[in-house]
Amino acid sequence: FDKPTIYASSTLVYDGAYGAAGTTTYNIWNPSHAVTLKSIYCKTDVGTVNYQVGNGSASSTVLCSTSGAVSNTSVTFTLRQNVYEALGDQTTNPNRITVTPTYEYTAD
Repeated sequence: FDKPTIYASSTLVYDGAYGAAGTTTYNIWNPSHAVTLKSIYCKTDVGTVNYQVGNGSASSTVLCSTSGAVSNTSVTFTLRQNVYEALGDQTTNPNRITVTPTYEYTAD
């Protein structure tokens, strides 16, 4: 299943250290079942930005761009574990960043 989000760079700047050498990190979700992150697809309107999602000890990163980028991965999350995501280290500041992580349910 997909769990898409969209970000505005102005919100990322307001909420954290988003910039050319900094990131803004969110705890975005605590799944009600164990899940595995299978892939990440992301796209920007202009420029590039790093997007990372993880559980605090394992993570996956993809460089988002205007043509879109995908990263296949296998990061597992247990029941109600924090799902963190971080955005930043952009080369040109995107106005909008669309991210679509794809998860699958795994055994609790």
